Amino acid sequence: MLLKKYIVNHVKELVQQCNTRDPYEIAAEKDIAIFHFPLSERIPGYFVQCSEGGAIIINEKIHEAQKPFVAAHELLHATVHNDEAAFVRQRNIYEKPHVLEYESNFFAVELLIDEEFFKSNEGRTIKELSDVTGMPEYMINMKYEEVLRKRNENFS
Repeated sequence: MLLKKYIVNHVKELVQQCNTRDPYEIAAEKDIAIFHFPLSERIPGYFVQCSEGGAIIINEKIHEAQKPFVAAHELLHATVHNDEAAFVRQRNIYEKPHVLEYESNFFAVELLIDEEFFKSNEGRTIKELSDVTGMPEYMINMKYEEVLRKRNENFS
């Protein structure tokens, strides 16, 4: 399992290199193609490594708000897990995940949500934020608790 610190640093490096938090722009910068195809309802997306590079496939049937999360989730598979058997059979990325899937969910939250997100959405519930972002509530809550912990450390 990757250390959370490694994932946080990987996000920082990608954001700095690509000057964006947009997973579509980062994928393009890293020569990773993203395609939208109709898939089974159980599969929000997946990454496939090819001899010419990699491709992220996103289920075109999922809600638009969920697509950036799925793209970001698969981006970790593409940039870190690409030499592993990263296509883990999991029914739903929103359930308690396999370790590689948990890492990718954590990466997606780190990439897509920063401290400013919570400031600009002050007063909204975790459920509302989940609806807006398409991210699992438990992942947003985990990020929110981390932001609060860091704020408290800064005030100590």
